[in-house]
Amino acid sequence: IMDDVRATTDVLLAQLHQQLRSSIQLPACLKVIGLLRRLAVYSEHELRVTFLRCRDAWLMSALDLLATQSPYA
Repeated sequence: IMDDVRATTDVLLAQLHQQLRSSIQLPACLKVIGLLRRLAVYSEHELRVTFLRCRDAWLMSALDLLATQSPYA
């Protein structure tokens, strides 16, 4: 049972990280952070770093899309 719980937790973490790497609104973002806190996988400092890394990944992908689109867009 413990192996199943760990596997499920890993899948949940990956999905939450993916949500933070996408274009989400602030309420959804706060909900994801709340879920990550409840999982107690990260310390407060690690949680902040993880949040910033995920959001940075989203921002960099958004900037890459701007570079390939029309300059008028």
